[in-house]
Amino acid sequence: LSFLKGIFLTLFGIIAIFFIDIVYTIFLRFIPWDISKDKIRLLIENKNISLPMLFIVAVIIAPICEELFFRGFLFPAFKKKMATFSAMFLSSILFAVFHLEPTQLIPLIGIGFILAFVYEKAKSLIPSILLHSLNNLIAIIILFQFIKYS
Repeated sequence: LSFLKGIFLTLFGIIAIFFIDIVYTIFLRFIPWDISKDKIRLLIENKNISLPMLFIVAVIIAPICEELFFRGFLFPAFKKKMATFSAMFLSSILFAVFHLEPTQLIPLIGIGFILAFVYEKAKSLIPSILLHSLNNLIAIIILFQFIKYS
């Protein structure tokens, strides 16, 4: 993986995930209730939230473990049995289902597909781990802003 190719793929992933997040946010405006808001309410009511621990788990540990499993293990295994696109799509569906967020299933499939695409083009887990970490970091920042102003 060349440095420039890695930067390009990471920037592509950032833009693509940002686009998915914007489309999903617009879509949510037309839904009367988002089930995932229940998780936000539970986090708000939980006074034992440790920001450093949440950061370590969500921004460092989870992206590394999930990328190793979904992109480093499942995707290549599927690719041996089916076309690359199908393997990317199937690993993305499993990635989305793994997160147990019914209202976020579609955007998580999209994000999983982008992460698989970046991994496939880079031939390295580093860009997909960085993208995954950045996505989770942004989600945590938004969550804590929501908690702060609720």
